Amino acid sequence: PLHFKKEYERGFNQSLLLVEKFSKATGIPIAKNILEKVKETKAQVEVENKGLRIQNLENAFACNINAFIARGAEHKAIILIDDVSTTGATLIHASRALKQAGAKKIIGLVVAHGAGD
Repeated sequence: PLHFKKEYERGFNQSLLLVEKFSKATGIPIAKNILEKVKETKAQVEVENKGLRIQNLENAFACNINAFIARGAEHKAIILIDDVSTTGATLIHASRALKQAGAKKIIGLVVAHGAGD
């Protein structure tokens, strides 16, 4: 997920657009509002190295536990979709928030992989 300020500035959420296409192609439902970006951070592309990118997203994501439980997410595999991954920091921190809520199986799908350090 994008922080709400970033989505407002952009006018769209590119990862959500990818998720919607994936859902339509596979029939797998979208579990909206389970994961939230609660901390505004620098764009990862603006952060210079892997260590700082991982640190940049520390505590940036939180699981909406009510939505998580209502969807029965603890009993399902969760697929995280990211547009670009260089260091994997977004998937690491998003997965951590989901695991803390009780997720058992998390699958990361990335559309593009950028060269990282």
